[in-house]
Amino acid sequence: MRSLTVNQEKLLTAVRMESSERARRSLEKAGLPAEEMQKILAAKQKLEQAAMIHHVRLRHRYRGKMVIDTLLDIGRVLNMIEAGHFPGGIHDQDFRARITNEFKIYGATREAQMILWQIQDWERPSYAVVDYLGGYASVSSLNFFGPYRFVVRPAMRARSTFTPSDSFQVERDQVYVWENIDGVLATKLNGRFWYEYVLSDTEPFITTEGVHYIEAQVIGGFELGDFSKLYYPAADRADRAFFTKLQRLELDHGIELVHY
Repeated sequence: MRSLTVNQEKLLTAVRMESSERARRSLEKAGLPAEEMQKILAAKQKLEQAAMIHHVRLRHRYRGKMVIDTLLDIGRVLNMIEAGHFPGGIHDQDFRARITNEFKIYGATREAQMILWQIQDWERPSYAVVDYLGGYASVSSLNFFGPYRFVVRPAMRARSTFTPSDSFQVERDQVYVWENIDGVLATKLNGRFWYEYVLSDTEPFITTEGVHYIEAQVIGGFELGDFSKLYYPAADRADRAFFTKLQRLELDHGIELVHY
């Protein structure tokens, strides 16, 4: 896990400075009795055992090469700005949406504006989901981002921020650091609090606003050493050339391979 740059540290600090107060307001708004507050504590303890998952399209072609080849060559995952396809350039709607979303996540302040104005593409965050269900099939809608599921090492929580839904759908004061994840758990979605979903091993329903999950914004992105496991489609074992590349992840980088 490489050190954060000055810009990345500033982005993380901007959230950390507000996170505790945001969590306090979230809990106050929930207005829960003491017995329900104990359930939030139980849900928080359960999340301590949950993994963060990062989905990747390893067979997707990026600049003429498969993503798996780029990953093995440079030893890190390209973030969505680096690997994104934006045919309209700076006028591309997806590009502008992602840039403005990151401005919102990190506070929408003048300081955030200055940092994000000068930040390099490779310094931008990568994204993951907090998977309290476990296995390979939870939050199946995220397969849109690829069927390959990397399990992120727990140490990466310390350099991540968290939101109670896809970050495109939240307000700027709904972004927390890990220590204040109870702010997420006290957030209500579709008539239930997040802690209720976590304790009952269920996922929120998809609504017209989108798919709901606990998203992690990982500052500094992912190096291969930041992953402990990879869930991959069993059919890949029949493609010897491709499977050999997957085996390099295990042999060279200690990433356990698990087929499904």
